[in-house]
Amino acid sequence: MTGKESDLEGGHGIEFLDRALITIMNYICKDPQAFQSGHDSQDVRLPANTTYIQHTFSFIDRLLQLNVHDQYKIAGVCALKIMTIMLENFECDNYLL
Repeated sequence: MTGKESDLEGGHGIEFLDRALITIMNYICKDPQAFQSGHDSQDVRLPANTTYIQHTFSFIDRLLQLNVHDQYKIAGVCALKIMTIMLENFECDNYLL
C-alpha cells in the first residue's frame, strides 16, 4: 500500500491488501527464525538496522489506523491475521506472555 500517512483511506493498493497478506504470512511461516533475527538496513524511512519484526509492527499499526475509517474493517482483520501467524510460529520460551 502506498500513500501518505495522512491518507485515511489507505492510498493506492488497499484493495490488494488480502493478497499481500498471503505473501506476508508465507514469508513468516517459511523461516520464523530468520524473520525474527533479520533486519533491513536499506529502508531510509526507518532507523538504521530496523528488524523485520519492527517493520511488521509498523505495518500492523498502519493497518489499525486505516481500520478506523474502513467500512468493512478489512485492514483490522488483516492485522489480526498477521499477529496470529506471528504468535503461532515464533518460539516464546524466553518471554513472559
